[in-house]
Amino acid sequence: MDALAKSSGQAWIAVGDQANWERGIENGVWGIVPQLEIQWNKIEQNDLLLFYCKSPIKRVFGAGIVRAKFRQQKPLWKEEIDSGRSIWPFRIEFDILHLLPFGAWDKLGIDAREHRLAIMAGINAVEFSKAEEVLRLLIGTTEEKTVPREEVRSVLYEIGKMQRMIVEKDYPIDIGKFTLDLVWKRLIRSVPTFSFCIDLSGTFQVSLQTLKHAHDLWNSRPFLVTAEEKVQKAKDLTTGLYHELGPQLKILSVPQVQDLYNRKRNYFDLEEKYGLR
Repeated sequence: MDALAKSSGQAWIAVGDQANWERGIENGVWGIVPQLEIQWNKIEQNDLLLFYCKSPIKRVFGAGIVRAKFRQQKPLWKEEIDSGRSIWPFRIEFDILHLLPFGAWDKLGIDAREHRLAIMAGINAVEFSKAEEVLRLLIGTTEEKTVPREEVRSVLYEIGKMQRMIVEKDYPIDIGKFTLDLVWKRLIRSVPTFSFCIDLSGTFQVSLQTLKHAHDLWNSRPFLVTAEEKVQKAKDLTTGLYHELGPQLKILSVPQVQDLYNRKRNYFDLEEKYGLR
């Protein structure tokens, strides 16, 4: 909540469907129709902005801080690109304060009705105290749902199976000197193609050493999975002591792993439904 220290004291809730929010979040931009120009004019830098998805779910799933406003006629969202014109030309640039994992918007999101938040238009004024409380709930909900290490490994295990890989847990290197949390192999007798270490504590030294050893020995692709707030710390280490591993290492947060699983699961189920598996 430190980012709210310089807040203007105003708050808003932006409303749109999931597809438009995905595009907006990727670009850090939201758009408003000309009919709401009066509301747009009232928005100021450092206002608190809640993100509300109106379909297919109906939940507040994140929040940001307004950084700038600008008008733009260049199409950004799918409807604009398809029509060749700007539908939401009054735009807001924002930085993300908190965002729920993509696959958890429905499960962990906040019901706007329970907090009497107006969601009738594309942008709606909100009492700052209400918006702040919703943000606290979003953060608290995510923290309460912290995924245990074994659950993360189980998700990676299922993803590997969907990839038609041979998946093995607790894979030893050098007769037990090092142990990988999980490996994916293309053939049962082959060396690991993908090596995984899960380190939610953020110590990383043993995990990085293990992954480096696996890469040096088998040229396997190293993956480090950690908590979202620990990702930067891991990246910093790969520019220092473990700089040789840095270019090959992929660092994934727990929400990214869960998002990957959800998307793969949906695709896998579709293939089974239509007899493609």
